[in-house]
Amino acid sequence: MPSGGALRFIGHVCNGSGAHRPEGLSRASAGAAMGPAEPLQGVEVAVSDTGIGMTDEVRRRAFDPFFTTKGLHGTGLGLSAAYGIMERHGRQIDMTSAPDRGTTFRLRFRPTAEDARPPLTATQSALPSRRILLVDDDVAVRQTLAALLRASGQDVIEADSGAAAIDWLESTPVDLVLTDLGMPQVTGWEVARAAKARRPDLPVILLTGWGDQAETEASEDAGVDRVLTKPVPRSTVLAAIAELAGQR
Repeated sequence: MPSGGALRFIGHVCNGSGAHRPEGLSRASAGAAMGPAEPLQGVEVAVSDTGIGMTDEVRRRAFDPFFTTKGLHGTGLGLSAAYGIMERHGRQIDMTSAPDRGTTFRLRFRPTAEDARPPLTATQSALPSRRILLVDDDVAVRQTLAALLRASGQDVIEADSGAAAIDWLESTPVDLVLTDLGMPQVTGWEVARAAKARRPDLPVILLTGWGDQAETEASEDAGVDRVLTKPVPRSTVLAAIAELAGQR
C-alpha cells in the first residue's frame, strides 16, 4: 500500500459449511488452497488490504519459492514459507487479488484442543535488560522488531547488513546477536561464525523463513544457538533471549 490504506484482520469459526477453494485456483499454480475443496470445521483468519493488488500472472506465482516483485530487496521466500508451514500442519491458505482492488489471504486452522497448554514465555518483568545486536537488511522488519525489543526493556543496536554487524562486533560488546539469515553478500551464517570467532560464549539467534532446512544446518554448525522461524511472536523471541543470555 504505497499510498497508505486499510489493513483488516477478520477471524471466525467455520461451522461445517466453511469456505471452499476459490474457483480457478489450483495447487499447481501455487496460488491456491491446499487439498480438495471441502467443508471445514475450524477457524479462518482473513487478512485484507486496500493496496495495489496483483495481476493474474503475479497471483498465480505468489507462493512460488524465490518469486518476488521486489527485485533485490526481496527473497521470494515469505509467502512460500507461509504456504509450507500451513501444508505441514495439514491446513489451508488461499488468496484472492486483482489490480487496484487489494488482496485478501485466508488461513484456515483446526481448533485448538481444550486441554492444550500455552507455550512458556518470558514476561517483561522476568527479562533483564541486555544489549542485543539486531541484524536485518529489511528496514521495516528490523525497525519493527527493534521497537518491540526496546518496549521490553532491551538495549538494541541495529545493523542493516551482515558487514555492518561484523563492524559492530569489532568495536562494541553485546550480550546477544539476533540475525536474519537471508541477506546479500554477508549472510546470517557468516555473522554467526564471526561472532563466535570473536567470543565463543556469545549467544546467536538466527531468524529465517526457511524453517526445517535452517534448523538442520544449524545442528551441524556450532555458530548458531537457536533458530526461530518467521513470523515469530515477540514472546518467543524474549523467551529465547532470556534463556540464552541467562546462560552467560
